[in-house]
Amino acid sequence: ATPPEVYAKACEALAGLDQRALAGAVSAPALVIVGAEDRATPVADAVALAGALCQADLVVLPRAAHLPLPERPEAFAAHLAGFLDRLAA
Repeated sequence: ATPPEVYAKACEALAGLDQRALAGAVSAPALVIVGAEDRATPVADAVALAGALCQADLVVLPRAAHLPLPERPEAFAAHLAGFLDRLAA
């Protein structure tokens, strides 16, 4: 339902934003979830991000693309809950 011009402006704002160099400074545990079919942010990018973070878990969700939460809500929630449970233990 997003108007095309609003979406285009959001894409422009994000196009030049690259903060991968800062990932190594993140010391908190992180969960990286990517859709196996994501063409906008490919699995290889998620693998690189998880590798750059100090403590990252990587989950590749099959049958999901760029928005794994609404595309695979149960699987996404299960992985998130497991991650949070491990943090709380």
